Amino acid sequence: MKLFSLRGAKDAGFLANVEAASAGLDANARAAGKRALSVKASLRLAFGLVLAGTLAIGAIALTQISRLNGATGSIYTQGYVASRTAEETRGYLLRASRSQKMLLTATIAKECDDLGAQIEQALANINKEQAQLAQYIDHADKDALAQQKRFAGALATWSDNLRTFRSGARAQGAGQEIPVGLTQHID
Repeated sequence: MKLFSLRGAKDAGFLANVEAASAGLDANARAAGKRALSVKASLRLAFGLVLAGTLAIGAIALTQISRLNGATGSIYTQGYVASRTAEETRGYLLRASRSQKMLLTATIAKECDDLGAQIEQALANINKEQAQLAQYIDHADKDALAQQKRFAGALATWSDNLRTFRSGARAQGAGQEIPVGLTQHID
């Protein structure tokens, strides 16, 4: 025995139809309900909104990427220039030190003068590279400033000792003795 049969029912007893019929809605209210967007139209609208949002985010991203590219390029350039400058400073220090060692064994006055000129050239290049390196110091970073100050102080002391050694070596070549304190500053 069946409790109910759907064969002859017009709307098959769906809940929405039953509620609308029982609420006593008139034909105009039902027509207004049918004006709502169909599923196809609502999907198209949703897709259009997603597409418009994606395009807006893409346009913003492209402008930000170009701005970030410039900032990243600047950071890379500064880092590259600073590391290259530090490496060149190291090379000039090694050249000056090598010239200093060669100055110990120089026998001819011209050789002493040439080595002395190489030392002075290396010291001038070291000062130039140090000035360029100082441009890239972050002045807000106290540790970086302290390191730069210690580096500059050490280079100044080393340069003064090297110049004193050079003048002592030149004096020895002229037949004078080098004071004992200056021979301790080799290397």
